[in-house]
Amino acid sequence: GKDEDEIRKRTEIFAKELYAQYTLGEKYDLCKPYSFGSLKLDLVSENKQRQAKADAGEIIYGPVEYSLDEYLEYTRTNLKTQIINYLVKEQDESVEAAAQDYWKENKDSFKILESVEYSVNGEIKKIVKDEFATLEKTESELFLRLYEGEEGDEFTFSGEETLKMKILKKDYEVVDIETDKQMVLKEYITNVYYPELIKKAMESSLLQFELTQK
Repeated sequence: GKDEDEIRKRTEIFAKELYAQYTLGEKYDLCKPYSFGSLKLDLVSENKQRQAKADAGEIIYGPVEYSLDEYLEYTRTNLKTQIINYLVKEQDESVEAAAQDYWKENKDSFKILESVEYSVNGEIKKIVKDEFATLEKTESELFLRLYEGEEGDEFTFSGEETLKMKILKKDYEVVDIETDKQMVLKEYITNVYYPELIKKAMESSLLQFELTQK
């Protein structure tokens, strides 16, 4: 019926986008070529690791066991982050110039996250900008939730005990391109440049994608 068509269409768009991401990631040496078979194997080993951590009483962010859909979304988010970080590091002058124009046009929307106040099972915690990089490395899923989330968002993590978290307050500071060039670059690449690259990769890899689905 109509719903099934809608789901099929959404799945297809998602798969094409993921395939395009892999094409970019592979070009920048960030991942292996796209293969649905190896993604499924990765899912099995990821779930085994998560189960082992859970059995050992370690905290796990996200589910103890990913479904295939959840794992594809997890892969897509991680790969997107890796590609964007790579592009920020390796950008050329034309990207830098475009980022500067983007900043001039969107000055009002350029805010830098200074701190996040959140509660864990009712206990209030705060993380400040200087601690973001460490948290992103050590607990990337928690960092993403806090960084991307809105005030009032609630989520749960499973470990020895269930952790109920809620974002209480996010404080921002307005950005100046001279002092925060990296941040402006990252915003421009995330919002404009990366989507353009994905769109191009989707167009050029469409034929490959069709062939791999057969």
